[in-house]
Amino acid sequence: MLKSLFISSAFAAAFATGAMAQSVGTQFCTPSNNSAGTSALLTGVAGTGVGSDLRLQVAQGVPGEVGYFLAGNEATGGVALHNGMFCLVGTGTAQVYRYNVAGSPFNSIGRFDASGELENLMGTSTTGIGFDVPAAIPSHVPITIMDGDTWHFQFWHRDSGGSNFSNGLSVTFPVIPAAIPIPGMVHISAGTFEMGSSAASTARVGPPMGIPCWWTPGAGWWIV
Repeated sequence: MLKSLFISSAFAAAFATGAMAQSVGTQFCTPSNNSAGTSALLTGVAGTGVGSDLRLQVAQGVPGEVGYFLAGNEATGGVALHNGMFCLVGTGTAQVYRYNVAGSPFNSIGRFDASGELENLMGTSTTGIGFDVPAAIPSHVPITIMDGDTWHFQFWHRDSGGSNFSNGLSVTFPVIPAAIPIPGMVHISAGTFEMGSSAASTARVGPPMGIPCWWTPGAGWWIV
């Protein structure tokens, strides 16, 4: 009995790399309460398939207020600024970079919706929520994010005439390590494949899986 199996390109890529979305990062720096009576909560999600493969998201913000993400080379104890704590500064070696570069992928400006979740206003999130972090840090000469690098992030936002900050989030890249193949598993390319065999077919070894399968003229490769 023959059955067709369709494998989408997105699933095939995720299956091959293990790139299923997952929470990443280590929080630091306790944020101050904002005018909504909460504190902005910054989290990270890996497996976006865009840029650095990291999406930053913020919840519990002040509805209607805007802000943008910051990146730093150090996670610090913080400096009181306006209504909150700025936790990427305070040492002589700390450097801060702003994701507010107009007309570029480095623009993360967003607004909190009625529930306090950050909506992306710049088209730099594939979901419309948060920000898909590019593969570089927005310096005068962009700094490429390399494997093994740890960067620290925070969200700055307006807060009833003043401003405030989220907690900090430290993230080590790559956010999803390279997958370790499991013995016996093989890569499956995207496409439609037939499950079963055909008496009229000729046995071959070849695409799409590199294992014994059946080739039928006009129908392609069939998985045995």
